[in-house]
Amino acid sequence: MRRNQKMLSAVTVLALLLARLPAAAAPARAAEDPRESSPLTVTDNAGEAMLAEQSYSITYDYDLNGDNISEPANPTSYTSDTESFTLLIPERDGYTFAGWTGTGLAGATVTVLIRRGSTGDRHYTATWIEITDDYVPVTSISVERFDLNALPRGDCWKATAIVGPSYATNPGVLWTSSNPSAVEVDENGLIRAVWLGDETVTVTVTATTVDGGRKQTGEITVIDPKDITGSEVQIDRTSPRLVVGGTLRLYANSSPNADSVRWESEDTSVLTVGGGGTAPSTKTGCITAWSRPSAPAKRRCTHT
Repeated sequence: MRRNQKMLSAVTVLALLLARLPAAAAPARAAEDPRESSPLTVTDNAGEAMLAEQSYSITYDYDLNGDNISEPANPTSYTSDTESFTLLIPERDGYTFAGWTGTGLAGATVTVLIRRGSTGDRHYTATWIEITDDYVPVTSISVERFDLNALPRGDCWKATAIVGPSYATNPGVLWTSSNPSAVEVDENGLIRAVWLGDETVTVTVTATTVDGGRKQTGEITVIDPKDITGSEVQIDRTSPRLVVGGTLRLYANSSPNADSVRWESEDTSVLTVGGGGTAPSTKTGCITAWSRPSAPAKRRCTHT
């Protein structure tokens, strides 16, 4: 009995000593790395958190020197999810627009297409051609093979603008699409069917001269490749003029059952043709593009 009382007293004393000790400090928390903090979020109407898109700026310099300008309503910001768009061109008294210089451009470019998925801040400067006494204005524009009633999704087509007169001081052309999410067109007149939907869609592509605002429009119908039956070949120019000894680049669009296009001259003593549709000329002749229906179409986009 006395032994049990001694053990109880020892346990009690130990408990009292432990109670008087200071509480153990919690482990120090490492300083929070701002790079590991939660990303900025926004909330939609349903109250669901979504990751905010990174926004990029677009700035413009019109190099006016005090002159009056009609400034277009171009975007000042965009995200990688913004639909493709083409910059509008400004107007300036006593000048015609020569093109934009700046981000991603090798030189003055009239048609600046910013595609969906692009990133980074951008800056563009307008360049100009002064209208002087020897300035030759544009009087006309035409586009060969502009209407296309069956452009398969993922394919492309090259349109060529002819501005008259050929010696016009500013022959620049602005290419635009009425629906860039379905059909894009770049500064070279290269038309791309980027439509992701399954249904058929028709888009208007417009070529506009910078000088005088003369327009030529074409209707481009984008279809699902599987909706085409049989083999079809389309050539961008069917009646081009070619000087003796000259060369010409032709573009063919073959679908849906062609793994290549076979080019053939009706008279090789007059015209010869390579695999890319290059035709050195000696006289007047004819070239035919044939599809080879031996495999599913391989659609690719090339331009020179």
